[in-house]
Amino acid sequence: MATTIEIPKSEWLNFCDLFSRQHEGRLAIMEVAGTDLGDQLETQRYSFHGISYDPKGTGRDSIDIELGADPGRHVNHAVSRPRRVMLLLTEEGAHEGLDIESEDGTKTIVRFQTTQMREQIAGVVNENISRRMQELIGRLVQKKRRAGE
Repeated sequence: MATTIEIPKSEWLNFCDLFSRQHEGRLAIMEVAGTDLGDQLETQRYSFHGISYDPKGTGRDSIDIELGADPGRHVNHAVSRPRRVMLLLTEEGAHEGLDIESEDGTKTIVRFQTTQMREQIAGVVNENISRRMQELIGRLVQKKRRAGE
């Protein structure tokens, strides 16, 4: 059974940084779904470049997702006033993607084309990033279990 973990807002900055470094280059799709939009496919099979949270700067209280490295195949998507960030894990614990919900109920969905970890694909393990991400996810899973979810 797949697991969904809500990332607390206090961890968004750290989580986005670690998640970006761990998954940069993986193929992903991005969809935006909202009551007034329906489901809109934003990208298909673009490389994941990164995700960032800006709590105070010019993009005040927004999450930016960047996909694609080529000028002709590049998308920046901003989620204004995000309310929830959810990490989706496979049964094996691999990162499957993210669901980001804004205050108006619009949901941005990012899914990796393969659920293998980036390190497995590249054959290289960046132990520091992996370890820090595992520690963060471990703390969140324990917190979720204690809360009885």
